[in-house]
Amino acid sequence: MNLVFNIIIYTIYNLIYLILFPFILMIYLFNNNLRFNIFQRFGFLNLIKEKNSKRKKSEKHLNNILIHCSSAGEANLGFSFFGEGFIYSVFNKAGYDYLKNKKCIVYPLPFDFFIFILVFLKKLKIKKLVLIEQEVWPTLLISAYLLKIKVYIFNGIIYNRSYKQQRLIKFLYSLLFNISDKIFVQSEKDFERFLNLGTKKEKLEITGNLKLFFNNLKFSLDEKKEKISKFMKPIIIFSSFHNDEFNIIKDIYNLYKSDFLFIIAPRFFNELGKLNILFEEKNLIYLSSYTFNKCNNINENELIHILRNLENNNILIIDKIGYLREFYKFTYLAIIGGSFNNKGGQNFIEPIAYFNYCIIGPSYYNFESVFEIFKDKTLIKVENEKELINFIYELRNLNLNEISTKLIESQNLILNYSERFKNLKKIICE
Repeated sequence: MNLVFNIIIYTIYNLIYLILFPFILMIYLFNNNLRFNIFQRFGFLNLIKEKNSKRKKSEKHLNNILIHCSSAGEANLGFSFFGEGFIYSVFNKAGYDYLKNKKCIVYPLPFDFFIFILVFLKKLKIKKLVLIEQEVWPTLLISAYLLKIKVYIFNGIIYNRSYKQQRLIKFLYSLLFNISDKIFVQSEKDFERFLNLGTKKEKLEITGNLKLFFNNLKFSLDEKKEKISKFMKPIIIFSSFHNDEFNIIKDIYNLYKSDFLFIIAPRFFNELGKLNILFEEKNLIYLSSYTFNKCNNINENELIHILRNLENNNILIIDKIGYLREFYKFTYLAIIGGSFNNKGGQNFIEPIAYFNYCIIGPSYYNFESVFEIFKDKTLIKVENEKELINFIYELRNLNLNEISTKLIESQNLILNYSERFKNLKKIICE
């Protein structure tokens, strides 16, 4: 690695950033999802004191490891894999709220200017930096290199929409990716793209999609059958739906409200206004209207009580982060958002892990490699809303026993991948 070249790029990038900083600051200040804890974006933060002073000495070294995530999806992935005992940083408020709810040590990532980043890394005494997916910030990575911090990219992916743009500045991405000690990529396609962007082959390893990792997944098909038997009708969940897909929900609800119970988990909570208009508010029940125990956890009796309220043609809106997995244990069919509006689809692995039949639309490029694992088992692709409506009609009287082999096979695939991923965590913690 050419130290002089790194410093030149570092200097030029930071000069440009400094010139643009007034505009960048205004963007942050006027964006509700970015302006939270704005003073910590300057790197000058008060270290969070450990609430658990009795933590084992063997765990304390983990606080020198920084896990950086972008939003709630990456935060969920990072926490599910690494768990407690690490320091987390995030880009936006959705990720921050998720990790705060998990009682993690979490900070907003500082502005990508050398003073703020260096103060942040040195004050936290970071020794290892883990980036989830493709959260690549030039000053963050080069500062880590200058401070001799080991850098790892987990679940590495290069999206179709950004690949062409990244090739135009290949020299920069080549420098940044080669700073990494190791990049664990999702697929052969991603492996080739990292190579084409100048990453050294020995730094790359194909491990599969980290979203296939589940820690202690202990949920049987018999438990599933017992849970869904508590309700008069099977439950459909519209998972991570975007506002320009809400009309599909309304159409399906109007057609099948006598056959199913309905849950909606919006991708973005600031889009709830459109749901209120579509359903005229009278049929909607919000999860946030319920109060849970002091730990903010939901137990099974509370969950059943909430779901029983749907039997009067009400619709449950999940407008709180961190509860979706519990609801998947009771749902029968998951329809995946972001796949009917050309956004590349959202995560369908979690509902499959809890024995849901899943339907995805024509757009699933965010999960292309994983799609091949589950297609024609418990994951079905439809081309449009008409196909979706017809497929739901066919599922009205489906018994889980009829597809039990496929459901178990899909969960076993997830369990096998989870075992493989456990060795990756050891690399970071050693």
